[in-house]
Amino acid sequence: MRRRVGCSFISALALLLALVSGPAHAAIAARDLPSALPVAGRNLPPPLERLVVTMGAGIDRARRQAGLRPLAVSGRLTRSSRTYAQYMLAHDVWAHASHVKVRGFRRVGEILGMAPAHVTIAQVVEAWLQSPVHRSVMLDPRFRYFGIASATGSFQGEQATVWVVRFGA
Repeated sequence: MRRRVGCSFISALALLLALVSGPAHAAIAARDLPSALPVAGRNLPPPLERLVVTMGAGIDRARRQAGLRPLAVSGRLTRSSRTYAQYMLAHDVWAHASHVKVRGFRRVGEILGMAPAHVTIAQVVEAWLQSPVHRSVMLDPRFRYFGIASATGSFQGEQATVWVVRFGA
């Protein structure tokens, strides 16, 4: 069951932009980005878009800086993230899914992001790192896999990209 949260599009943007304007960590430089991410062998994801690879590289960079190993991309987590991103846009809902279950994972964490076109992926990742709750999910050493997806469209009357990242253990 999903619940609708009274968080408007403007409030979500204001929060993201407020977090991004805080003290900056190292930005993701294009020259530092891999062309691919490690993939879980038996659980292949759909083809990954460059933006997804860029976001995954930013998350893995933060994990490496914290002394953690990088995550592998999971097909199941990627498909689950994509389905939920599309659901939120289609239903004008901004809320974490309750009791996320993904086959093959005992524990699933989730972070969400929403941004207009001019906000970069590096800024979204940076905003998550500035948020203690999001940072704790991203840097949880129990997680070994992740799935990242986005959906772009109209959300509460404004054009936006919704990001869903799910982590699995």
